[in-house]
This record gives sequence, structure tokens and C-alpha cells, in this order.
Amino acid sequence: MEQQTNGNAEQKPDEGHAHEYVLVNIVETLVKNKAKDLIKTIDMCQCNKCYLDACAIVLNNLEPLYVTTRRGELLSRVETIGYQYQSKMMIEVLKALNAVRKSPRH
Repeated sequence: MEQQTNGNAEQKPDEGHAHEYVLVNIVETLVKNKAKDLIKTIDMCQCNKCYLDACAIVLNNLEPLYVTTRRGELLSRVETIGYQYQSKMMIEVLKALNAVRKSPRH
């Protein structure tokens, strides 16, 4: 998309293109994916409220890790998180799911 300003063309950076870069908290994406998988394996409510409550608990206990990546290429950035951090994340997800299971807020 081009705009004319004083005779010079200005282009907005990659708006609406497949190669657009985005800023993402990769921890949030991984936590949501892990919680979605694990919630199915334990005896608890699987509604969206309980799922999001568990994700919020985890994300408030872990430090964010922001990355810039092209839209659609996020999962290829998983290697930026070390094994030890992934293990910590897994423990936090299980603890949060258990807490929500014991005290759902709906």
C-alpha cells in the first residue's frame, strides 16, 4: 500500500502479505498448545473458560520470550527454547490444570 507524501512514495511494512513479520510471545503459543493437549488427558472440565484460566496461571508464572518471525513460521522457532525451560513449562501447565480442575470458576 503506497501513500504519497510531498511527492515521495512511502510503503507500509509488509501489510497484508504472507511474509509479514509479527512479534509473538512464543511461550504463550507453546503453553496454549500444551494445555490444549493435556486438558484432554485428565479428568476435568474442558470448556474454554477452564482452558484459558489454566493458560493465564501458567503465563503469569513464566517469563515471556518474544520473537519476531514471519506469520505462519512460529513453530519453527520452538528450538529457541531450551529443554530445561520446556520441562519447566510442562510442570507449570500440569500444576495449573490441576488447580483449575480442583476449583473451576464457572
